[in-house]
Amino acid sequence: MAKKQVEELLVRLLRDPPARREVTKESLWWFLHVFLGHYLEHKLAPFQEEMIHIAEEERYALVAIMAFRGSGKSTILNLGYPIWSVLGRQQKKCVITISNSQEQARNHFSNIKRELESNDLLKHDLGPFRQEETPWGAYSLELEHYGAKIISVSRGQSIRGMRHSEHRPDLMILDDVEDTNPESGVERENLYAWYMNEVVPAGSKETRYVVLGNLTREDSLLMRLRADIQERTTKSAVFRAYPLLDARQKPLWRDKFRVGGTLEEVRRSVHAETWRREYLLRIVPEMTIVLDEPGEDGKELDDPSLPRKQRPLVATMKNFSIRAPKIRTTGVLRYKRNN
Repeated sequence: MAKKQVEELLVRLLRDPPARREVTKESLWWFLHVFLGHYLEHKLAPFQEEMIHIAEEERYALVAIMAFRGSGKSTILNLGYPIWSVLGRQQKKCVITISNSQEQARNHFSNIKRELESNDLLKHDLGPFRQEETPWGAYSLELEHYGAKIISVSRGQSIRGMRHSEHRPDLMILDDVEDTNPESGVERENLYAWYMNEVVPAGSKETRYVVLGNLTREDSLLMRLRADIQERTTKSAVFRAYPLLDARQKPLWRDKFRVGGTLEEVRRSVHAETWRREYLLRIVPEMTIVLDEPGEDGKELDDPSLPRKQRPLVATMKNFSIRAPKIRTTGVLRYKRNN
């Protein structure tokens, strides 16, 4: 839809409250433009419209979205969608948003609360709303006219037994719950186990799960969910990955990231690895140094055939398969003891 058409329709909706309520109840796209237009500094890109369509499509029990930093995924799916899911046609009754830390949970909750309390148009059409303390120490807003509640928690808080009246969570949104640089494979395995054993059982067979994030590692939570979806171990699910650049190296969000301007500014402002992983969604291979067992005297092997600069590094490595973040390449260096 052309920008001029959107503006004309917005003017008409602003003058017609009954029509506005009906249209925004049916469409998340119009809900965002009417009530949260102050967040939409740039025209929505096709990939964002696809995210909106997926959110509106109720047949997906699991929605996994991996998108580049600054893609607007949190604004659309962790701010607009939770509110619309209650006020709109999906009529959710117990919405839980989960963040990586307590501070992030507080920030997400504050954004939702601010819109429900100070957005005059939203409050007029869909209010009133009331803040409430929960017995779990979480942040909570009760939407009285809808018999619903929106709760924000951090990953470290227990969500077992959370409910609103007789309603168990029917929408759970996980936004960037994984650290950018998780320390170990064990930590990443624990995160997946937490999702499967804590998050999923907290809902019911009618619950929808929305997992948002960036690319962290090949075995990250989102990549594990992607594998589950591809292997069809998870039914009624969809996975989408949106890198900043398409196959022709053109920005996916052209209205915001312009070639020769904003795009190059962003590229220069971040580390090369960050650019590849968090914007292009590409894993940077890491060199792994594999050592044989040390000699009987307990000292690490010292092979004079190794390049001189590598000898101190090899001598100090205590594990036999160690990630070396300062040495990055496309290959694998293997140091083998010569018998």
